[in-house]
Amino acid sequence: MLKSAASFLISFLFSISLFSQLHDNTIIIGLQNPLGLENGMNSKVVFDNCPPNVSFTENIFSMRQCGLSMSDEEGQLLFYTNCQQVATADNQIMANGDSLNFEAWVELHGDTVNLEYYLTSNGYGKGARNIQGALALPDPADENIFYVFHINVGAIDESMVYSLGTHLLCTKIDMSEEDGKGAVVEKNKIILEDIIMDGGLSAARHANGRDWWLVFFRFGEPKYYRVLVTEGGVSGAWLEELNASIELDALGPSVFSFDGSKLAVVAADLNDQAQQKLYILDFDRCDGKFFNTKEVEYGNGVFWDGRVINMYSYGATISPNSRYLYVSDRFNYFQVDLWSDDPEASMINFADEDGFYDDWDPEYYSSFGLFGFSGLGPDGKVYATTVGLTDYFHVIERPNNYG
Repeated sequence: MLKSAASFLISFLFSISLFSQLHDNTIIIGLQNPLGLENGMNSKVVFDNCPPNVSFTENIFSMRQCGLSMSDEEGQLLFYTNCQQVATADNQIMANGDSLNFEAWVELHGDTVNLEYYLTSNGYGKGARNIQGALALPDPADENIFYVFHINVGAIDESMVYSLGTHLLCTKIDMSEEDGKGAVVEKNKIILEDIIMDGGLSAARHANGRDWWLVFFRFGEPKYYRVLVTEGGVSGAWLEELNASIELDALGPSVFSFDGSKLAVVAADLNDQAQQKLYILDFDRCDGKFFNTKEVEYGNGVFWDGRVINMYSYGATISPNSRYLYVSDRFNYFQVDLWSDDPEASMINFADEDGFYDDWDPEYYSSFGLFGFSGLGPDGKVYATTVGLTDYFHVIERPNNYG
């Protein structure tokens, strides 16, 4: 087991490293005091030391799988969002920063639903749960402008395990407003209305080194959308077909390599999550199109506590040198060589769950230290959360190395 000590209570996705600057230097994570703890369970992680500095913070809302944080080029926190509201660095709702996704949500659920219900009822006030359901990109022409792309989640089909995406929306933030605290200057702009996966938003630099490609997948078909962010704003979305029969009925994490040449996508069978597939797609950064798709099959049903448990893949991260993919379920961690002609044959299981149990506060809650969501830190290390609430996280110290 790979674990390091920290005063760190988390079960959420790290921001994915997309920048050569320090835009992901500060990360806000955690629930807004669900167990009545004196200090709550929000954490602020700052990658200015080794190990990173972790502290409790007074967030004004909970952060779940859809949460993201954005820092400036110096690593100072600018804003964070849980896909429902946007907060400033000093933990206040940003001007015009409420009700992300709200109009699209009302369109699906009826105009009798008001904003208070949306933010506080049925778990919504704890933040959206769609994995990688939001992603923020800086404007290539203006360092004060950020585009937050976010997926609205539709009603759950009774025949399906997961929700569906119904809209890709864009919210524009101008950090020069409100004396530098920022303001939402355009909210919930519809980029696309279609049945799409409810998460998996991924981005890579254009080959020109200035613009951005945003990609995401259509539901149930081997198709994807590409969106281009340039100095002129947001263009697209353009629908493209993949050159392979990819089954995308349920999507786990997806991640671009640091050089933008490959995208790794974890997918699962809706009815049997033990039958997972990992797709590795080559990416052309000039035209934003995929080619040369490879498939890696692996089942991750685990015999535990006297029964077989089907465990959905939570974490997927690629090393800084863009060679090794690290993918996990709750019990196993795998390394895949993306440069191999046969990535499935290259896969090794280099770490296993070892039964570690964190009894950090028996009055409230204790948890196993299983493998959770993961991401590449600004320091070049892979960090992974635990599944549940613990005082620990997992660290891969030298991800550029084999084994």
